[in-house]
Amino acid sequence: MAKADNDPITWPDAGLPIDEALALVLPALWAAWADARDALARRPDDPAALNELRFAANKAMRELQAGLLQLMERGEVELLARLGSPLADPKPVPAVALEFLYIDLLSRIALQRGGRDLPKLYDLRLRQGARY
Repeated sequence: MAKADNDPITWPDAGLPIDEALALVLPALWAAWADARDALARRPDDPAALNELRFAANKAMRELQAGLLQLMERGEVELLARLGSPLADPKPVPAVALEFLYIDLLSRIALQRGGRDLPKLYDLRLRQGARY
């Protein structure tokens, strides 16, 4: 897990914000998601084209999350979040929880799928895992 130029990533103890970390550890998947997001933001007038762009953006996000899940399962990174409040202490998020989260990468928050009353996860960060 290295940057494109093969220099090791410098991981602060508190980790890196999730968007910055994913751009470093999964650069191709991050770029694909960013391109799809940017294309969708241009909002074409053609409804069929808009649906294709939505599909592409959702697919790119699923692939990015799958890449994150693999890194977490291999112990290369750990996801941290503040449960319920931006002021809460950061806690590790287990890899199995990813399938139940809707992650907003740019806001660095996650919503738990299936319930409006469930607490948000704030300040999503990745830090170096034990097997890095």
